[in-house]
Amino acid sequence: MILKGAFFIITAILLVFVLVIGVMGKPPLPTVMAGKYEISVMQGPYCWKNLTNVACVSSPLTSIYDIGLRSAPVEVKSGERIYINVKGEKMFSVDQWISRYVVQQPEWNGSDIIAPDEPGIYIYHIHAEWEEGSGGFTFAIRVVQSAPVLITGKIVELVNCKGIKRFL
Repeated sequence: MILKGAFFIITAILLVFVLVIGVMGKPPLPTVMAGKYEISVMQGPYCWKNLTNVACVSSPLTSIYDIGLRSAPVEVKSGERIYINVKGEKMFSVDQWISRYVVQQPEWNGSDIIAPDEPGIYIYHIHAEWEEGSGGFTFAIRVVQSAPVLITGKIVELVNCKGIKRFL
C-alpha cells in the first residue's frame, strides 16, 4: 500500500516536471520601449531546446519585412531613443529593414537605437542567442516629426506634425 502511494507520487512529480519543461519551449520576447510606451514585438523564427525536446519554428510569411508589416507601428518622434532589452541573452543584434530585400544597420549603442529623422514606417529585426537556442523578433515604428517649440513673449506655442496648435 505504501509502495503504491510512493509510486503514484513519484509518477505525478515526473509528469508535472515533463509538462512544465515541455511548455517552456521558446525564447522570451524582448522588451522594446520608446519613452514610456512599450512597442509590441512579434515572435519570428526560432530554435529552442530544453531537457525534453528541441523545437525549430519558422514563420509562414516569406520575409522579416512581411512580418513587420503585420504589426501595428507605434508612433515615435524623429531622433527618439528606442530601448531594447533582451533577457538573459548571450548576444543580440538589430537590423532595420527598408524593403523586403534591403537591410541596413541602425544607429545603436548595444541597448538602444535612434529613430530615423525622416518620417515613415520602419521595421526592425532583433536576432538574439541564448544557451538554449536563438530567435528572431520584429517590431515596427512610425516616425513623426518632433514638434517645434516657438517662443513668442510668454506664450509657448507647440505645433505638431498635423498642424494642430497647443498653447502652454
